[in-house]
Amino acid sequence: MTTIDETELQKLRDANTKGIVLGLKAFASVKPRLDIDDLLAQLPKAFNLFLIALDDLQKDKSKTGYAQIAVIDLARSFTGSLKDDYLREALQFRLPYWDYYRPRGGPVEFPGVIDKGTTTFDWDYSIPRVFTEKSLRVRRPPGNQIDTLERNPLNFFDLKSANIIPDDDWKMYGKVDLFPRDRTVRYRLPNSTSDTDSTTVANSTINELRMDSNRLMLNMLSNKETDVYNNYDVFSTNKKGTPTVAKPPQDAKEAEKTMWYGSGSLEALHGIYHVIIGGLPNINTKTWAGHMTQVPVAAFDPIFPEEWFGNQSLSTKPLLPFRIKNDNNDPTVCWNSNQSRQCGTFGYDYPEILAGGDVLTTVRKMYEWSVNLTAAGDFGDIPSNMKPAPISNAEIWLPGATSDLLSATNPGRPKAPKPQFFAQMRTQNIALPPAEVALSREWYIDDEVER
Repeated sequence: MTTIDETELQKLRDANTKGIVLGLKAFASVKPRLDIDDLLAQLPKAFNLFLIALDDLQKDKSKTGYAQIAVIDLARSFTGSLKDDYLREALQFRLPYWDYYRPRGGPVEFPGVIDKGTTTFDWDYSIPRVFTEKSLRVRRPPGNQIDTLERNPLNFFDLKSANIIPDDDWKMYGKVDLFPRDRTVRYRLPNSTSDTDSTTVANSTINELRMDSNRLMLNMLSNKETDVYNNYDVFSTNKKGTPTVAKPPQDAKEAEKTMWYGSGSLEALHGIYHVIIGGLPNINTKTWAGHMTQVPVAAFDPIFPEEWFGNQSLSTKPLLPFRIKNDNNDPTVCWNSNQSRQCGTFGYDYPEILAGGDVLTTVRKMYEWSVNLTAAGDFGDIPSNMKPAPISNAEIWLPGATSDLLSATNPGRPKAPKPQFFAQMRTQNIALPPAEVALSREWYIDDEVER
């Protein structure tokens, strides 16, 4: 029978009511944080609990929002042998993530390099299906009865019902009329007045840009010619600092000098997907895209990638709003990058790290196969752990749903108009609000990474 350490659980509850982050290491040891499709395939009961908990937390703003406690409490609400089954998976649950560079299905067709041309690939890198379905099925306690979540809590956040953004905060941001205020929206097309998602166009854009983004990530990890990315400030941020190895030769042409600086960063990869998911703003009509495009409102979208990077100059800077337990019981003291550098501190880690061995070699095996290996455009063979997770028959899908990327009934992805993506990307310099403004400063944490 699965047992719970009640003392440690109570510590989590007490910390949660105070907004303090303890992590799960003392309570449930270190468990792998899984890609969202792997979580659904490997721990379906935990995923079921996650959906119900997230739905409850979004509807009830009086709850402080610690998903792990909510999942455990739900598991204990089941009866008979089901209780132990759910509790066993609940203790393994860690918030999932979306691996941008893992396919979700295939094959796929999307705009090619040549105008009006198309490209096909054996694997589809679209947004995971669970983020795009409007409704899902769950099993509820105590008797495991099937119920329908009419609003998938991973699809969008109901801003109107939550009523958590005061009008003054919207006005302070200065784009009050440019974002839907009723709900979060993804890939709102530049010329569209509709407050609905354009998932098919977003997926086409993701597939179009995926290989270049993937190649950049691999180059950052394995560039040994100039060791540009040995400097973590360059590797992690978009900030252009001093040359990373040595000064360029005095007779170097201006274009050559750029090679002595980093080109791309972890923050750049992260930022690209913010814009891909949110959509492109129309600068001429001053129409903004979905919420993921702008930092102050991005975190309201349930797809928001929870990634935190620290660099040398910010290693002791507080990571608002993540409070840390301290001897003085000072509620203003927060975690910093130095204290939170190891994921295991919080009771989770990634499968590739937990497996041991050379992590860089593992990562290269996972992702190198999907970029051109030769000038002829040859690709490698997909590793077994990178194939789409077997979620086609998951119970959460409503009967008749046809958005399965591997299903024979999937009608395919409509081709999107080829966007001038990078030409339209603009850096939005958002200043921190005055201290007296109620808008939380933590909304702007991405800007603290010195873009």
